Amino acid sequence: MKIKEHRNLPSKTMATDGNSIYYDPDFVNNTLTKYDSNGKADVKQVVFVLCHEVLHCSMFHFLRKQKNAMVWNMAGDYAINLILDEMFKAEGSNSFGETPKDVLLDKKYENWPAE
Repeated sequence: MKIKEHRNLPSKTMATDGNSIYYDPDFVNNTLTKYDSNGKADVKQVVFVLCHEVLHCSMFHFLRKQKNAMVWNMAGDYAINLILDEMFKAEGSNSFGETPKDVLLDKKYENWPAE
């Protein structure tokens, strides 16, 4: 998938159309990327969101859209974020990704599809 900068995303975060991943650079640099006192970047949360967008594609969410696009996207987010959160926690401290705070994540939706 191509990764493309897009400063006018409605969500001001990241998105996919099934072919490309679009990102708002301010979101990546100011929200997801952490920097230590030496200015070294930790991009584990960026990795999480990139994986999140790839899973939207691999689960064909863009082809299975429902009537209310916003609710459909949120349902997909809940399904995907649970998968990624568990995967990265299983990797432990050596994990290459980290769940950002404020993502849609609720155990009550565990094993639920987006529908």
